[in-house]
Amino acid sequence: MEIGIGKKSVYLKKDLITPKGEITGFSCIFKPSTKFVKTGKYSVSILLSKEDGEKLLEIAQEVRKEQFKNFKGKKLAEIKSIKPYTKLNEETGEETPDSEGRYILSAGLKAERGKVAVFDAKGKPVSKALNIGEGTTVKLKLGVSGYTVAETGVSFTLKAVQIIDFVEYVSSSVSFEGFEAEEGFDIDDIKEEIKVEEDLDTVEEPQEADDEADF
Repeated sequence: MEIGIGKKSVYLKKDLITPKGEITGFSCIFKPSTKFVKTGKYSVSILLSKEDGEKLLEIAQEVRKEQFKNFKGKKLAEIKSIKPYTKLNEETGEETPDSEGRYILSAGLKAERGKVAVFDAKGKPVSKALNIGEGTTVKLKLGVSGYTVAETGVSFTLKAVQIIDFVEYVSSSVSFEGFEAEEGFDIDDIKEEIKVEEDLDTVEEPQEADDEADF
């Protein structure tokens, strides 16, 4: 485990690669979001199995424990980067435990500290920005860091992403207005007809053959 010196604290840190997990919620892997951080921040959250989640939580707790012991912390901060996954019950307004006991892991990287490296399943770099959707299976390379400021805690820094199974993001422009998809009119059919007509318009008419052949 490496010891480093930060601007506000001395800290312990180690790198690890997570097991496979599915992306949940909105992710910013190729382009940082400025919604909460003016300078931009990359972020992603993944769902892990109960077994994998518990193992990673143990690692985070161990880093926090060592940080507390070595740098004389006064109070342990709650570990928020990885925790049991819950769902909001719309009827009661309360969070309910996941039926499979899964965990949710969240990690980020401030844009001022660099970019997130992205690779495909074969280990080749992905340079083109993709519209990554929920359900995409990934592995994450994380920097797990302990810190001691007012409290002693642990944070996960996103360093790299390996995309195992890609699911493209599709806008839910229908459902957010309260409608549900029905059988019937499909705008894509109209677009296809227009495209066919445009293609036909661009076809040149055959020229009439000259009366005299060129010999």
